[in-house]
Amino acid sequence: LPPPAAGAAKAALPLLRSEEGERRRLRLRERIALFGGGSGERPIFPVLYGEAGRAVAASARLKEKGIFAPAIRFPTVPKGKARLRISLCAFHTPEEIRLLRRELEREEEP
Repeated sequence: LPPPAAGAAKAALPLLRSEEGERRRLRLRERIALFGGGSGERPIFPVLYGEAGRAVAASARLKEKGIFAPAIRFPTVPKGKARLRISLCAFHTPEEIRLLRRELEREEEP
């Protein structure tokens, strides 16, 4: 690892082991469940669009609403498998998660 990455990881260990770290993990699990990701701890969700143009356009529309959801497309993923990458964190509010869900549902409407 590069020294800065190793230093950041070492500095994070006390937080991970603390009560605050446990509170953040719990809050993240709550945000994941609110988004609809079940009870797991996977905070990154792909939203498949297929065509790169559709994913890029959806990302732009969400950005206008203050939502950062980058379009992931070829060569990062196979052609025809473009997607948005939704990344949740413990600091997202329930209101932000609800806004995200509403906007993604609007994206699905014809």
